[in-house]
Amino acid sequence: MKHRLYDTYNNMKQRCYNPNRPDYKYYGGRGIEVSDNWLKGFKYFLADMEDSYQEGLTLDRIDVNLNYCKENCRWIEFEEQARNKRIYTTANAEVSGVSMHNDRWRARAYWKNKSYSLGVYLTKEEAVNAIIKFKENLC
Repeated sequence: MKHRLYDTYNNMKQRCYNPNRPDYKYYGGRGIEVSDNWLKGFKYFLADMEDSYQEGLTLDRIDVNLNYCKENCRWIEFEEQARNKRIYTTANAEVSGVSMHNDRWRARAYWKNKSYSLGVYLTKEEAVNAIIKFKENLC
């Protein structure tokens, strides 16, 4: 018999790695990945997430711009997840968390309902790199 959380696990992987899925563009197409540990197998996902699961909850990434991993995932009610939306990019940066401010590029990251100022940079590329480095250190 299939475990009750197997479909959740499989759908998570499919969203990130199957470009034929309609929702791929919102996950894998944006660079969202599944942690290396969870990709090793379902049992690793279960070891991290099963104890906190309750019937009727859905898997949610705390920061929608970060990967699926133990530190960035939780179980929440569907209604709450429907309100949890990605912060869209500013028109001048095209990258979430990067914006132009007084002729400089500002980098800001969000993690566990907190905002982190990553600095002000001369180029957009420097600001983007600051966000990438921040995210790499989380998952």
